[in-house]
Amino acid sequence: MQADAFVQKYARVFNSGDVKAFLALYAPEAVLRHPMLGAVHGRPAIEAAEGPMFSAFSAIEWTPVRAIAQGDVVAVQVTIAATNTGPLPTPAGMAPATQKRVRLEAAAFFRLAPDGLILEEQRYMDAAQFAQQLGLVK
Repeated sequence: MQADAFVQKYARVFNSGDVKAFLALYAPEAVLRHPMLGAVHGRPAIEAAEGPMFSAFSAIEWTPVRAIAQGDVVAVQVTIAATNTGPLPTPAGMAPATQKRVRLEAAAFFRLAPDGLILEEQRYMDAAQFAQQLGLVK
């Protein structure tokens, strides 16, 4: 799969908020490394980690800025915007919806299988800025 086609598909599915469609992008044994979730291994664990995030946010906009590919690796610079309209899991427990809109600059690195499924994803973003924008920390 070409980098542009992969990135557009990922953006479309991420923005839909459809957790099942999102999980279908990953190989069964995939690993997701996320600054707020740590290392998550396998589709069931990815669903358990990402499902509550998708439930907590609406009007999701995962917008690629640029993407490059080398071999089976795709690197994407992205902006992410969403509105917190549902309870949000935090290390301190569930936080009520803030109704606040967040916007983050981020990057993601994907290693893809020959069939185009994600084997590994490494995300980078400022988790403190995320929490600040939601008003969860000062």
